[in-house]
Amino acid sequence: MAPDILSRATVLAKLGELVDRARNADRGLGVLVVRIGGLRRLTLGGGYAAGDRVLIDVDECLRSVVRRDDWIGRIGDQDFVFLAPHVTDEGQLLLGANRLLRALESMRPLHGAGGAINLSIGVAAFPKHGSDPERLLWTAEVALGLSEQHANPVSVAGNERTAPSNHYWQVETLLSGAVERGEIELHYQPKFSLRDGVYDGVEALARWTSAELGVVSPAVFIPIAEASEIINDLTWSCINSALQQLADWRSESFLTCIAVNISAICLRAVDFSERIRGVLALWNVKPYSLTFEVTESAIMNDPKRSFQVLRDLRELGVRISIDDFGTGHSSFSYFRGLPADELKIDRSFVAALAASAADGHIVRSIIDLAHKFGFTVVAEGIEDAETVDILRDMRCDVAQGYYFSRPTAAGSIPALAKSKFPPTADARHLPQSSRGDLAHRGR
Repeated sequence: MAPDILSRATVLAKLGELVDRARNADRGLGVLVVRIGGLRRLTLGGGYAAGDRVLIDVDECLRSVVRRDDWIGRIGDQDFVFLAPHVTDEGQLLLGANRLLRALESMRPLHGAGGAINLSIGVAAFPKHGSDPERLLWTAEVALGLSEQHANPVSVAGNERTAPSNHYWQVETLLSGAVERGEIELHYQPKFSLRDGVYDGVEALARWTSAELGVVSPAVFIPIAEASEIINDLTWSCINSALQQLADWRSESFLTCIAVNISAICLRAVDFSERIRGVLALWNVKPYSLTFEVTESAIMNDPKRSFQVLRDLRELGVRISIDDFGTGHSSFSYFRGLPADELKIDRSFVAALAASAADGHIVRSIIDLAHKFGFTVVAEGIEDAETVDILRDMRCDVAQGYYFSRPTAAGSIPALAKSKFPPTADARHLPQSSRGDLAHRGR
């Protein structure tokens, strides 16, 4: 029997519940409306049983790919709504829509319908496309209409151009082989001490130039990688390339430290620290030359497991940096047992320091508390001298951003390392973290 059609009030009530949760947790929420086009023609040609069979199969297919917190309901003769909590950005939502589309298109009844059936998906995201249930559902339905109008399988609310959804699908397909094809390379962004203005190491950042697509922004391909198993291969490629670069620089008598971003999936791997031990030995790189940056939210996905992996890495001598600090959902109480050496204040706070007193209070509080627990503090996203002066006044330790240098090729780093930015008159009074001193880093 085909799934019952839910009233619009029922769907809006459920959507309202999820919107409230998303708002309270400062998280995203995706709304997808899926339409089975041509269902009426199929029913006329093959009877109601044929139409019901498709509806049942679509419902079962949707439920087979849901996550624990997802919600599905039938909202019309030929429409289903798919509610997806915890969506981080539009790219992840588009990727999910395309995967859902592929799962539906693989269904036997659709292929056996003589081409009478087609699928369209309209996508909307909270809070970008609406802050209340009625608005969100309406914008997803408008996007669905655009999808049908342009004969494109997926369309996003507020975006009449249909190319982006195809673009994300193409990016995912090409990215899976980009590592093997050698298309992923690292650029390096230097960091500088706010105490004395001297060079303080680099962060390795993945860059992708695709043979088919040209330069692909990391803002596009990183979320796609993180939403799939591709992130594992990408992370290991970056780790290996960074350590090889450290070895190359050492052969040129340039000693430095590299920070590499690792994903949540790495923290779930039981053998991650042992594999790191092996790759360090392969390139004959000292552990203290390597820093792993991991986001606060990645740690809090599974704190017990994450803390153990981070402790194992620190026992090897690898340094741990908590990236995007201040944007996660953890409590300050977890400072006590946090197995890390460094906190990186998220750029969203740094960017508004000169204009926002509230952000200034947040940043100063993070720096003061971090120093009490012995952490080095890094501010990223700095673009002007005024922000540098404010951070120095707040006793921040290290700075990174376009004001100093954009990410650049490895060959430019030794020269940049000779640069020095003048400290303020009272910079000599800044505290020296015992975990972040030069001797500990082997320079």
